[in-house]
Amino acid sequence: ISRYRDTLLVKGVDEMPVVRILLTLFTGTDDIVPAILVVLYMAGLFMMPRFFVYHHQSAIGSDEDRKWIEREDRLRRIILNPALIIIWVLGLMLAINGGYFSQGWFHGKLLMLLLLTGYHGWTVSYCKKLRQGLRPLSEKRLRLVNEVPGILAAVIVVLAVVRP
Repeated sequence: ISRYRDTLLVKGVDEMPVVRILLTLFTGTDDIVPAILVVLYMAGLFMMPRFFVYHHQSAIGSDEDRKWIEREDRLRRIILNPALIIIWVLGLMLAINGGYFSQGWFHGKLLMLLLLTGYHGWTVSYCKKLRQGLRPLSEKRLRLVNEVPGILAAVIVVLAVVRP
């Protein structure tokens, strides 16, 4: 690998060679795939509570109710869960190789990421409740809950860019 080092390390940055080599070998670049996964993941986290609001409007046990259950399940299985797993794996690889665990800004970012992952877990559990015919939250409350990932994402971006 060392003889291909210059071609594998996109942009010539040598901070995290292992992660860059892996990303480059599998995708041809080192930054586009994580960015796309984060965008997909965040889109899914914004979509799921909207799905819940629309799901609430259907009668329990109706054909529309079953369709919303299937839509929520597909969003979770196809986009949210795989993106979450890959983002955590790549993110931890980057953090380890970049030596970020000793930096204060990273602790804050990690906390926000854990909260975002907890939010993901909440959406999965709420899907299960809807599947059982339960509607524990109002549509208004679901619309408010929909703001959580945006606020967390904003804090994560500020921490990662400014690195206070």
